[in-house]
Amino acid sequence: MYSNPPFDPRINSYSWGPAGLQRGKMISDGDLPNRVELNFLYNPSIVTASHSVDLNADGVLPSYARNKDDIGSYITPLNATVSFDLLFDRTYELWDSAKSKQEEYQTGVLADIGTFYKMVGMYDQYATTVQGSGKTGDAVMKSSGSLGPMIPTNAVVLFGAWSNSLSYYGMIQSGNVQFTHWTGAMIPQRATLSIGMQLITRDQDPKNLIPFGQTVNSYTPPRVR
Repeated sequence: MYSNPPFDPRINSYSWGPAGLQRGKMISDGDLPNRVELNFLYNPSIVTASHSVDLNADGVLPSYARNKDDIGSYITPLNATVSFDLLFDRTYELWDSAKSKQEEYQTGVLADIGTFYKMVGMYDQYATTVQGSGKTGDAVMKSSGSLGPMIPTNAVVLFGAWSNSLSYYGMIQSGNVQFTHWTGAMIPQRATLSIGMQLITRDQDPKNLIPFGQTVNSYTPPRVR
């Protein structure tokens, strides 16, 4: 599973309580080797969830109106959306010449934004390859010419600890990026990423991220950093 590089301890050292601050993440659905994990530097300060009645839904009955003998389940888009903003900062990594061979030194916050692009299938097969933090051979974005179209991607987003945090499952619909600070070489140091998701139903608990065809006992969720 691909993920963005770890953040520098100097910006990642804030603690809260005996367990420390639990940072969130977003993980794409699908086969485990092909999943992409975007780890958050900071949890968003505001998460906006919108729900409304869908009067145009065909064939979807509430549970109380269904036949008691019907044990089937449905997977369908909900008339509900979630949006939130993420902040990424690679200032310390770009200051540290000892990391000159690593992806986060060469590309700054593109290491994080590029992970989102990889998640939603925007990388072209001819994207430039850069040696990253344990991800040698993976394509990372170095120019806008390496981007392709965004494809529908289902993902789970967890805003904190693995088991009890606020979480949602749905399709990523939008990702708006603002680069806000650069080095003298115009490598972006800071960026905000605004994500919008269309919530959908799922027959399995999205916190477990169990691939279809596997059981709870045969699958171990990724460790929360």
